[in-house]
Amino acid sequence: MLVQPYVFVHSGGGSLWTMFDKGFKNFRQLPELPMHDYCFVHSDKETVCAGAQLIVVGRELEGIVVWRYELENNKWFKGPAMITPRVMYGSASRGTDAFFAGGINEVYQAVNIAEKYNADTKTWTVIHEMHKKRKFSSAFFLGGKFYVIGGRDENNENLTCGERYDDETNSWELIPDMLKDMAFTSSHSPPLIAWSTTTST
Repeated sequence: MLVQPYVFVHSGGGSLWTMFDKGFKNFRQLPELPMHDYCFVHSDKETVCAGAQLIVVGRELEGIVVWRYELENNKWFKGPAMITPRVMYGSASRGTDAFFAGGINEVYQAVNIAEKYNADTKTWTVIHEMHKKRKFSSAFFLGGKFYVIGGRDENNENLTCGERYDDETNSWELIPDMLKDMAFTSSHSPPLIAWSTTTST
């Protein structure tokens, strides 16, 4: 199987997205996302890729909505909705699976709920909940494990702990005080993360 990497970039404003191939030598404009809800168009959105699908989550007037772009069909589709709709979660993907943990639900409460979206089946699955309720967190994959770090709890207090999820055992491990020596600001922005691999000789 040939794996071809792509990068999707939101052009800013409206619903325009551009797709670049490896090396950024070629690009094409995606069809305009057919969502004209004022709240969705002009509010923050969160994105992640699962396989050859681009997942875009945002808030419309009637609640939280999920849109997906399928590269194979060059078309946008609405849904399927999360089992527990929310925003401001930590998310990361591995292959055709995208993982979503924590966030703020539709009644603006921080949650510890976690779900997995599979691009092949286009379905959501509930996975084990985290130890901590958290919003505004960051997430990434490292060594085959899904990590969620930082954020704020249900009392809007900064969290210095992280959590590591093992998909094989469907379990979370709490990592205490991993951010205890970091300075926090009043911003609600998630921690910035840059992931790298090194080769030692």
